[in-house]
Amino acid sequence: MNQFSEFPSFSPLNGRTSFSKLSTASIFKQFRLFTMLIFICCSLGSTTFLNSQCVVSLQSQADVDNYAVTFPGCTTPANLYIDGSGITNLLGLSSITSVSGNLIISASNLTSLDGLNNLSSVGDLNMQNNASLVNFDGLSNLSSVNDDVKIIRNASLINIDGLSNLSSANRIIISLNASLISIEGLNGLSSLGTLIIVRHTQLSNCSIQGICDLLSSGTSFNIVNVVPGGACNSIEDLAAGCVVEEDLDSDGFSVEEGDCDDTDNTIFPGAAEVCDGVDNNCDGQIDEGADDDCDGVSNLCDICPGGDDSIDNNNDGIADCSQLLSYNEYSSAWKCGNNKINICHNGKTLCISKNALPAHFNNHGDFVGPCTSCSGSNAVGHLTGRIQQSNFEGIHSPLEIFPNPASNILNIHGHDLGSKAVITIYDNLGRKIWQQNMDDREGFIQVDLTNPIFHTGMYMVSMNTENSKVVKRLVISK
Repeated sequence: MNQFSEFPSFSPLNGRTSFSKLSTASIFKQFRLFTMLIFICCSLGSTTFLNSQCVVSLQSQADVDNYAVTFPGCTTPANLYIDGSGITNLLGLSSITSVSGNLIISASNLTSLDGLNNLSSVGDLNMQNNASLVNFDGLSNLSSVNDDVKIIRNASLINIDGLSNLSSANRIIISLNASLISIEGLNGLSSLGTLIIVRHTQLSNCSIQGICDLLSSGTSFNIVNVVPGGACNSIEDLAAGCVVEEDLDSDGFSVEEGDCDDTDNTIFPGAAEVCDGVDNNCDGQIDEGADDDCDGVSNLCDICPGGDDSIDNNNDGIADCSQLLSYNEYSSAWKCGNNKINICHNGKTLCISKNALPAHFNNHGDFVGPCTSCSGSNAVGHLTGRIQQSNFEGIHSPLEIFPNPASNILNIHGHDLGSKAVITIYDNLGRKIWQQNMDDREGFIQVDLTNPIFHTGMYMVSMNTENSKVVKRLVISK
């Protein structure tokens, strides 16, 4: 005899699960006699069933439809047996919330489990020989099975997604369901003793996260699938598709969970962003945050609040607004006359002699260069005279650039243009170094940053249309 020709069957007489040669029909004949005796006794004594008295056998569609009348108050039956070729739906069972013992369903013409939508827990679930049942969607609220789940010889069953809320079971047996292609319904399992999968010629993917988690927890598996070239023939097949999540820096996040640098425990999703040129919180942005003076540098990195931190004309890595430099080292856009330079004094831009700069710088805490703000033409002070600024990185900006910082390729998107746009890239001195028209129908340009005209540093990307002009800061890192 083939070792898989017989499968575990529940015997109501001894309450145990064992391998036997009893057919499903034989089992139900015993159930019916036992149930009829209980029904007669309980009917003589009471018209309302206590849940502990409910051992229910439903053999026809009429039995199902009249459940609430025949078994009033029986919302948590001890055992529930549904067996009959005339049963096509279970809509009459919507009052049932749990079955403390056995739920056995074997109805060849049953097409849906709708009606069991309120069922949350079962002692033992046995789904056998339901030839017309395609899925288990009606069991979407089932979260716990104390003992076994048996899914055997359901010829039309395609998936078990209806079990997606099932979190625990002692043992799951899935056997000889000829049309089954997916067991992703087991993805929610967090506790399982044993999983047995036997002979499914259509089943091709068992490496789902729920199975992977169970493998790592030491759950016992028995797989006899024997599908040439299939993906569910062995434990090794299941494990092959599993992604092992490791938290190498012990910060609570693995790479699979979004850690963008698993070698640094200060970098992880949700970490505080600091001004260090690194994406600390793994959101794809570097040193991001509010920019109260709209100089293109976030408050995190702002050395000169109200001043222009975006200019490093001498390329020393420090904002020029915070340094006393030689006159020639400052941006020409900051100079306002012979040996004169703009400073930001108490929120106002003043033109002073370069010789007076140390006193303003040391005694008043002024910043070198013009003041910047988010109101009007001073939003990008160092571009004054080259770009008339009208909208600097608005909340719903029509200009989108990414990645930023960029190294090889820059993607530029223009949204809701309405007309042709001119895209211009300026260096940190405000000099135009690249320009191209953007078609309003496509709204997309890709820039090759390997072009030798681009170097590591800060740039401004301007989009000019008939109705507006938008500027965004770009960092190129090579």
